[in-house]
Amino acid sequence: MSHTHRRGNAGVPPAKSTFPIAIAFGVLTALFFAPHLLGLSAFTDGDFTRHYLPYSFFQQKSLLAGQLPLWNPHVN
Repeated sequence: MSHTHRRGNAGVPPAKSTFPIAIAFGVLTALFFAPHLLGLSAFTDGDFTRHYLPYSFFQQKSLLAGQLPLWNPHVN
């Protein structure tokens, strides 16, 4: 008896077909953030610039000094 119904990955596209989609999203993201990445624009004032950006600089400074940034003495 011959079965024509496939089990398992029915309807799932092969993994290689998702690669161009991932590249397209990467390119669109880079284009969206291009002014910031190229230094042509600054981020607007908000949570990112008042909290996350300074903490990122603290993490970078700690890691470059060979320390793990587990505690930030500049907060509270």
